[in-house]
Amino acid sequence: MGLNSLFTGLSGIQVHQQRTNVVANNLANINTTGYKAQRANFEEQLAQTLKDATGPEGGVSGTNPVQAGSGVRLKSIDTNFAQGSIQTTEKNTDLALEGNGFFILQDQNSTQMYTRDGAFGFDADGRFVNPSNGMLVMGNLAVNGSFTGGATDLQPIRLDLQQEIPGAATTDIKLSGNLDPGSSPSLKADTEFTLASTVSGAGVTGAIAENRIEINITTTGDPIEGQITIPDATYNALTDVADALNASINANEALVGQVVAQVDEAGQLEIRTTGGSGLTLSISDVTAGGVAAIFGGTTASGTSTPAVAASDINSLSQIGKDLDAGDIFQFNGSRADGTTFEGRFTFGAANDGTTVASLLTSFQKEFGGGVTAALDANGKITLTDSTTAPVTGFTARFSLQDSGTTDSGLIGTMPPEQHRISTVIFDSQGAPKTMNITLTESTVANKWTYDVKIDGQRPDQGALGTITFNEDGSNRVFKPLEGVDTQVQFTPSGGVQTIRVDLTGERQTEPAITGLTQFASPSTAGVATQDGRAPGTLERIFISPDGVIEGRFDNGQTVNLARTIIADFENPGGLQRLGGNIFAETENSGSRVEERPTVTIGTQVISGALELSNVDMARELTDLIISQRGFQANSRVVTTTDQMLAETVNLKQ
Repeated sequence: MGLNSLFTGLSGIQVHQQRTNVVANNLANINTTGYKAQRANFEEQLAQTLKDATGPEGGVSGTNPVQAGSGVRLKSIDTNFAQGSIQTTEKNTDLALEGNGFFILQDQNSTQMYTRDGAFGFDADGRFVNPSNGMLVMGNLAVNGSFTGGATDLQPIRLDLQQEIPGAATTDIKLSGNLDPGSSPSLKADTEFTLASTVSGAGVTGAIAENRIEINITTTGDPIEGQITIPDATYNALTDVADALNASINANEALVGQVVAQVDEAGQLEIRTTGGSGLTLSISDVTAGGVAAIFGGTTASGTSTPAVAASDINSLSQIGKDLDAGDIFQFNGSRADGTTFEGRFTFGAANDGTTVASLLTSFQKEFGGGVTAALDANGKITLTDSTTAPVTGFTARFSLQDSGTTDSGLIGTMPPEQHRISTVIFDSQGAPKTMNITLTESTVANKWTYDVKIDGQRPDQGALGTITFNEDGSNRVFKPLEGVDTQVQFTPSGGVQTIRVDLTGERQTEPAITGLTQFASPSTAGVATQDGRAPGTLERIFISPDGVIEGRFDNGQTVNLARTIIADFENPGGLQRLGGNIFAETENSGSRVEERPTVTIGTQVISGALELSNVDMARELTDLIISQRGFQANSRVVTTTDQMLAETVNLKQ
């Protein structure tokens, strides 16, 4: 009598014991970092065929085979690589993988293994390691903040945690933000129209060496004086020379708003006063021959005086850039009774005229009531009626519409708009220098000048320039006086290299920077980017989702130091467990593929967190009950078979 059931039950006991071991191991590792749960799978053992199957024959049906099973055996113990929960730790060297892949570790024999346990840290030598086993974390090292090799060029990650980075000289500054043009310049009824004091000459173009001249304005009070410097440059037109004079004038706090340079309607290079009467303008050499080098010969007009009706409009100190035919004065105001009036005056000999008298004629016509407009002894507008009685209580405002063929400008009652930008730049040794940039609105619409000083000194080159805007407020040209692309050059003391800076306020596409704009909103212009830096010491590190280890230095710089690389496998279930949360590659896992997190694979590295075990306690306890019942049932098979054998033995008695 063969009772195979004894051995069949035994096989059931054995496999359920194995299953219980797997469940117990899962529950034991329920709080193990990066642990992946296992599952035991069964399969039946070879069946014993007692009778073969037969096919149908004639009117007789076929028969199925008669087979008896011989028990069960362990089919496999599989690993569940499903994502575990992420728990934050607030230790930035703790890393968790969200997605597929494994960290790559290397032991003392240069054997590489794999783990999901990212409880890492730095040892005394600055090596990034798994502290529990001393294995080194593998990745790529950066050279000067850049990664030159591919992901396969693996090295143990090792950092100098006391490292310093040298200072770097500033070579590029980009300005961005708004410059508020303020209200349009205008003249009023109480404006004292004045004939400007001027100095003019034929002017010189072409190559002009650096020259310094002094501008003096004598008044009944304290004189106004200041020195200006014209940079060494090639000036292709007199307008370029005028721009240079205006930029230098605006850079002088004593002169800004007091004088203005222009090319007048006669084609002469001219400097004129912008204030009231009683001013006498003169210019003199500081650099020998400076005035002649800029103006050629000069002619002075004398002291400024109140204008009269016969005065030419373009001789007024209220004109910053001579009008040309087609320019329009728009005026409006109110009468004493509260009624309003408005009108326009088109400049030009073939239009409404070129003198103050012709402007007053247009004004009195639109005012109405038969009034006569004139200028008093101080140059103010007066009105009298048909009986020569004075008309009072009126207001008036004159503004300029630049409609001619050349630029024209009006000087209003308010000083020119100015905006100052201050930033810190660095020399070749990383020493800080203060750069101040003063931007001043020109008398010509949509045009500003700028002046650069470094530690209170004017740079050797690129210190002055102009900024021209389009009518929509966008930036058209940012131009140093010496020409486009001229660098700001400054030689500091102390034996360091000359600072050479590309300064621009134009729109940039890479990186995206708006540049300077001119909109009717508060001025916000400032430095968008500058590439210099002071020396710095590593202050802290942090790790980004792409696995890059970045160092933040105490000079504010952030530099790439290294990056972790992860390994991915076609069949991670084929990896071999080595204990200590470590896996090894096998023939069935396939060869690893080195991946850059978030770049070549969707996995991301989470710093300051660890991946928890993916064991499901409820499922494991359920499996434990099922295993227990299976073990009990197979035990009953063994005891029942034993009883049957005992009865068989008893048949002999």
